[in-house]
Amino acid sequence: MNCGSIPEALLESELFGYEGGAFTGARAAGKAGMFELAQGGTIFLDEIGEISLSLQVKLLQVLQDKTFFKIGGNRNIEVNVRIIVATNKNLEEEMLKGRFREDLYYRINVFPIWIPPLRERKGDIYPLVQNMLPFICSRLGCEIKRISGEALSVLTGYEWPGNIRELENILERAVNLAEGNTILSTHLTIDRIMDYARPKMADIRPLKEVMDEAEKRAIAEAILISGGDKKAAMNALKIGKTSFYEKINKYGI
Repeated sequence: MNCGSIPEALLESELFGYEGGAFTGARAAGKAGMFELAQGGTIFLDEIGEISLSLQVKLLQVLQDKTFFKIGGNRNIEVNVRIIVATNKNLEEEMLKGRFREDLYYRINVFPIWIPPLRERKGDIYPLVQNMLPFICSRLGCEIKRISGEALSVLTGYEWPGNIRELENILERAVNLAEGNTILSTHLTIDRIMDYARPKMADIRPLKEVMDEAEKRAIAEAILISGGDKKAAMNALKIGKTSFYEKINKYGI
């Protein structure tokens, strides 16, 4: 389930279900939620970083107690499910900003798998293209196309700020533009994207702003790693007490 694609008002009922008559428009017989339906199996929650703090509390209860209440229900439902979550956000940064619960983070961070961005694994581009093209062509109702070596070189030379989704979009556009069964470099709109993405003078930030941002991040990370022990964080950063607390107040940490 993609938690970011479902409105918050509906997400709770999709996850936990509801009893009949729980709210206006609810089915008379009620509805089983994803956790109830996944009993004894696995539930995958994509974009976990998008759920609200109030819903995070209810999700934490499921993880800790393996029980939950349906919306409008008064019966505690026991569940035994394996939960796999994914996100494209840095949840540690979200915690520091107060947008993700620390206790929930440590509950779900049992066996983390970090997938590097596409720009750091250019060797995956060719197999990804080979895998995506048949699906794209099938969806568009056209014959399966191949990609030329020149076009592949253009793809591997790009930095992919939009990651896998951007690769898929560019391939779909190229399939639509290619009249034959081969995608050429001229069918890729990537050059225009690269021109747009190329740094400009207006992108240069004042040095003080960059240094302040780096300093704020270093202090926040030190406090997080030290488990909130500011004295330990201060010692690790090797700065004086007065300076340390001045910077905390300055950056609102």
